[in-house]
Amino acid sequence: RLLLKASDRKFARAMHGLYDSKASYLRYKNAPRKPGYVGCCPYCGIKGSMTVDHYLPRSRKEFPHFSVFSANLVPACGDCQGHKLTYYAPAIGRLVRKRRRQVGPTELQQHPYRFRTSERRILHPYFDRFLAERVLIARVEMDTRGTPSLVSIAPRLDLARSTRRSIEFHLDRLHVLDRAKGEVEHLHNAILKGMKGVRTLTELLENLETQLVSAQSRGGSPNFFDALYLRALIVRKDLHQQLLWAIDTPNAELVRVSQVRRVRIRAHR
Repeated sequence: RLLLKASDRKFARAMHGLYDSKASYLRYKNAPRKPGYVGCCPYCGIKGSMTVDHYLPRSRKEFPHFSVFSANLVPACGDCQGHKLTYYAPAIGRLVRKRRRQVGPTELQQHPYRFRTSERRILHPYFDRFLAERVLIARVEMDTRGTPSLVSIAPRLDLARSTRRSIEFHLDRLHVLDRAKGEVEHLHNAILKGMKGVRTLTELLENLETQLVSAQSRGGSPNFFDALYLRALIVRKDLHQQLLWAIDTPNAELVRVSQVRRVRIRAHR
């Protein structure tokens, strides 16, 4: 129903060109690029430099008539935009009149239709209301040296089956798990630095809870990856002893590499 008709082509061309205009009344389309506009990418929950993505592609063959619609402009990191490209759900959905029971004319006027959406779609941060709650769970494992690895990011099991399928497709299409694995080492080191002075398991748990509250505030989304990772560490109490060991054990290998590098520089001088 949103695709162009032949009679709309002239209007669509005008809207497509308007997006490139520098007119002052179009400043809102650049807002997502500003630092601090969002704490993380609303598509994947990972921190990164923000750009503007057209949820329904701006391509001339698809949805150029929505080029400047604010509801179609979504802040997104470059990785998500690169994986999404011009994809949109192959079946947008269909409107179905409710006939399950007899309803009065007033109720029919207020809720006349039910909208069925495709499960093979990218989630929309504005209109998929379930994203306002935490819908993802991260699973973490750790080896004997305290080195972490991200095992999975999956939807919560208590969600509706259709919602879980939509989330799973979204995560897979945008390669969220693979990209999140690349963030784990840096994030884990930052968490350990924030635990300086922690000596007991009780102090460790309190510190993790404090860092979780800070991450949720910083990310601005309940599905912020930093918060998901911290929550995964909190629930895995069997890993807390290894975390304590990692806090107390300095990274001697990195120190030795740094010392060797300085010696070589002096020798060349």
